[in-house]
Amino acid sequence: MPNGASRRAFLQDTNGDAVYVVAEGEVVLNRYRILRIGNRSVEFEEISSGRAGTASLVED
Repeated sequence: MPNGASRRAFLQDTNGDAVYVVAEGEVVLNRYRILRIGNRSVEFEEISSGRAGTASLVED
């Protein structure tokens, strides 16, 4: 990855209706902060509770 470029991930809601392009540090739906985007997963934090979670990335 070139210097200064940030990793991005494409996240889809459970209904498949919306796709969100996110970068590390961004907030999604005013509820989740993206902490880290890896090769196979995205780590996030629920802002209101501070709880952390991990979502697996799937290639389409």
